[in-house]
Amino acid sequence: CRLFFATVSALIALGAYWITLADNIGLVAIHEKFAVISAVSDLSAIALFFAFATPRFLTQRWQRQEVTRYLFDTSNREAEDRSVHAPDDLMRAAQRGAAAAAVFVALREDVNSPALIIRAASDPALVGLVLRGPGGPLYTEFTSGNSQMFPAASLDAAVRDAVLPYGETVLVAPIFTSVRRWGLVGVVQRRGSLFPGDDVRLLAQLAQYAGGILDHGYLVTEARERER
Repeated sequence: CRLFFATVSALIALGAYWITLADNIGLVAIHEKFAVISAVSDLSAIALFFAFATPRFLTQRWQRQEVTRYLFDTSNREAEDRSVHAPDDLMRAAQRGAAAAAVFVALREDVNSPALIIRAASDPALVGLVLRGPGGPLYTEFTSGNSQMFPAASLDAAVRDAVLPYGETVLVAPIFTSVRRWGLVGVVQRRGSLFPGDDVRLLAQLAQYAGGILDHGYLVTEARERER
């Protein structure tokens, strides 16, 4: 959402610059030319304001659209394919919807393993990192089932060193259902968010859907293996 308004502001500003350079823009008097430039500059300033102080109703609408887009994209795949692509799909949806500088999705190595391994991330250097077991803050959120926000500096050493260049705040939502705990999704924000509660709720909602997808894929795989 911020990127959209920043882009609009830049395009409007370029339009104003072009008007100042144009010799023939169809205006009768010079004062009319300056009036157009002034109006265009005002529009650019408004778009720039929205880029850095986007109204909450616009942010919430944008996030609802991202959830709809996520559900639509995942529904177009077979159950097993949805499960295979679940980490990447969740990562992209969280990155678009939560003003993320970096995103990572960590899942269990298998359904019975306590270890969490980052399976998808906006930075490929994060993929494959193992989150520390009981005692680490990320693992605590995973086992508690709570979605939280905390400082990036409090993360486990391996993950902390990798994400700190991206920002100071981490939002985390566990991926789980009533049957299984699958993992978690984390969003790193450079300087926090205007509406962190909305971002946490978005992550929790996306993580809930991802948990359902992983559950369904696991059951389908189990059923097919039994048939063999």
